[in-house]
Amino acid sequence: MYGFVVQIATVVFAVIALVMAVTCVFTGVAGLTGRMRRNRWFGVRTASTLSSDDAFTLANRVAGPGLIGAGIIAALGGVLGLALGDWVGLVLVAVGIVVAAILAGVVSSMGVRAVAASAPGIDCGETGGCGSCSLAGLCSAEGAPAHRAATGH
Repeated sequence: MYGFVVQIATVVFAVIALVMAVTCVFTGVAGLTGRMRRNRWFGVRTASTLSSDDAFTLANRVAGPGLIGAGIIAALGGVLGLALGDWVGLVLVAVGIVVAAILAGVVSSMGVRAVAASAPGIDCGETGGCGSCSLAGLCSAEGAPAHRAATGH
């Protein structure tokens, strides 16, 4: 009885893994080639990446190769799960799904970071912006020459 339940669970998880694989590969290829338009369903979607077409394209180009890799991992897990069928297959398909999901999350966060790094700095040196150069302090009103002359500081 338990063998039948394990086989059914393996098939269900393998189908989930294969659907995940197709989605990840499709999204990764579309993002990498720049063919994906800004949308609310596929790709790296955060407030910063959805703020402009350029931000969305950049984030998805950065995440694209990793998403393709996540899709390949999910596909391998699904195929191995179907091929092996019993407990070993169930474990492999589950591991494939988890590893692919973690990889997709990591590369998506790299895409978000790329968008943040490409945005003009307003931190005046706190994270390596304009304060890290010889003009440190001139970004803020208090550091500007006109403000220092008017206030005597």
